[in-house]
Amino acid sequence: GVNWKDSFEAFKWYAVAYLQVTGNRYGYQQVPGAIALSTGATSTDRTIKVKHKDINQIFLLPSHYVFPMLLNPRPSWLTVTDPVQYINYYSYTGTDALGQITPNFVVHEMVNWMGDLSDITQWKGRSPFRATLKNLHNLEAVYEARAKNYREGGPRGMWVNKSSDAGGNVPLSPGQKKEVEEEMMSTYGMGMGQRPFGFTNQPLAFFKTGSNIQELEPFKETEADAAALAGVNQIPMSLLPGVQSKYSNLDIAERNLYEVKIFSEANALCHFITKLGCFDELGYKVMVNFDTVTCLQDDALKFAQAFQANADGSLALYQAKAITLNQLLKKIGFEAIDGGDDYLTEDESIDTTNLTADQEKAVKKAMARLKKHPNILWGKPSKNKKQNCFVKGKE
Repeated sequence: GVNWKDSFEAFKWYAVAYLQVTGNRYGYQQVPGAIALSTGATSTDRTIKVKHKDINQIFLLPSHYVFPMLLNPRPSWLTVTDPVQYINYYSYTGTDALGQITPNFVVHEMVNWMGDLSDITQWKGRSPFRATLKNLHNLEAVYEARAKNYREGGPRGMWVNKSSDAGGNVPLSPGQKKEVEEEMMSTYGMGMGQRPFGFTNQPLAFFKTGSNIQELEPFKETEADAAALAGVNQIPMSLLPGVQSKYSNLDIAERNLYEVKIFSEANALCHFITKLGCFDELGYKVMVNFDTVTCLQDDALKFAQAFQANADGSLALYQAKAITLNQLLKKIGFEAIDGGDDYLTEDESIDTTNLTADQEKAVKKAMARLKKHPNILWGKPSKNKKQNCFVKGKE
């Protein structure tokens, strides 16, 4: 795990949830021997540059309990280069002794920071769900109305006496009303110990004064609110539970979700963890491997085929002495190497001494394909001097 209480899976889940729900996430670097508390920290503690080797554990602070307390006076945020120059401390109001944390031990990321006065003075982001507050209130009201209808066995209404005389309907007396009310509330209903039917000595009729579930049309309202929430989060409607969609469209919808939402959020989370763990100091960065995602396998296959075709063509150009080895490596997405700026001479094989394992593997694979299928080689420059190109075929 990343600390004594959280697994890496839980850490990732909370990091995404805090950012989505509150618009902020705060990572805390625990450095043994360093005083993170503002009240006990010295000027030296505030300027400690945390390094990877110093970090004992990393934590996520509950972002709804964290409040950045800015320096006063302070410079413009456009002129500072380090949070310590702008933030006095982070106030953590959770039920914990660590109440004030100096900013050099905190990695703070936020979304929807608009830069208005409240944002600048509070130094906090805003949840994307703020744009859907009314939709969330609507959903709450819809589910409460549905629950109330079920609990009370139907819509609101009035019981009246069916008895009549020459003057019309006879109203129930106060005693009869009380008797009916006690009978109905004690035995009739859908609660524990109640029955879906009841008995009364009074001839009654029911007149509905409220709307039932169908008349309120909560399902249409729910779908509209769900669409708004999905739109804010860039989730295709066809992937929501209960939404009718063609099976053939699901693959496209899933790939679209990865392209417009998951890739960017995964990269942002990896960047956050890289900074929090100071992995960039070691020349590393955290990345996500999507190789096992089923809906992306077609894209991976197409990419692999395109890469191999590019490697084949680039190697052929190199063997035709049209490009250098470094130009070949650049074409297939690798870094240049020392001594790779010369063209291939006659009867010279490719020197793989200075290549990395991945570079050598790509080049050798392309060479093997060329030996097996020599007709894919690009030949010497065309005899037609007007064409600045190479023609396909054996030499």
